[in-house]
Amino acid sequence: MGRKYKIHESDYPYFLTFTIVGWIDLFTRRCYADLMVESLQHCQENKGLKVGGWCIMSSHLHLILYTEDNQPLEGIIRDLKAYTAKEIWKTLNNNDQESRKRWISGMMKKEIEYSSRNSTFQVWMQHNHPI
Repeated sequence: MGRKYKIHESDYPYFLTFTIVGWIDLFTRRCYADLMVESLQHCQENKGLKVGGWCIMSSHLHLILYTEDNQPLEGIIRDLKAYTAKEIWKTLNNNDQESRKRWISGMMKKEIEYSSRNSTFQVWMQHNHPI
């Protein structure tokens, strides 16, 4: 069964939402928000991503994204979410100052019970609901 909301043309702006599993308020910590900004900048500089706007909320991001020259936006989004998931997980588990480390990592590990795509942990909800 296909999803109702899909990216059909990458060179048109799409409004997307990236949400942390369980609506965990991860971005209340600056290190995770900075990681997202740096990752978006990398994609702009190296992958052809165009960012029309973004807003980081406590548990999710709102983004307006597109590409030029018909580059595959879905592929860039997939790579961005995969990379940031690994980096968030690594940052979380290496951060001795994170008082919620055990709870957050437990939530992210528990989420794999509902996903066939991940085997160890899951940071992002799978759908972006592109409009």
